[in-house]
Amino acid sequence: FGGNPKELTKAFAFYGAAAPAGGTAGVFLGGLITEYASWPWVFYINIPVAVLALAAARSLLPGGRAQRGSIDLLGAAMATLGLAGAVFAIVRAPEVGWADPATWGVLVGAAALLVGFVAVQGKRRQPLMPLSIFRAPNLGAANLAQLLLG
Repeated sequence: FGGNPKELTKAFAFYGAAAPAGGTAGVFLGGLITEYASWPWVFYINIPVAVLALAAARSLLPGGRAQRGSIDLLGAAMATLGLAGAVFAIVRAPEVGWADPATWGVLVGAAALLVGFVAVQGKRRQPLMPLSIFRAPNLGAANLAQLLLG
């Protein structure tokens, strides 16, 4: 959708409609699944959905030109570990205490990983997350709206 501004607007519209609908349906269906099956089924239900999505993707998505590229493993590892560390520290803090040095150690480590991720992305020729996306005013407004909705 990045090549044509009209397509980008259409993509934001579809996402803006699908995201809240998906969240609402997920909570409702998750409640039904846990009530009438069991809680592990909320994980298993994703398997047939993923298989259907993969099967339908080739016919539903427009063809694009093939591109050779590389996978930013360092960036992926830094982002994943940084976010996981932040979530872990925040979720665990009420149990062990916010004053616990381990809580702050994990939070500082997570912040360092996320700052390192941004620094690495700025130097990559093919970054996992191009930092130029933050200069797009429509994308910034959409992200702010999603943050505030959350």
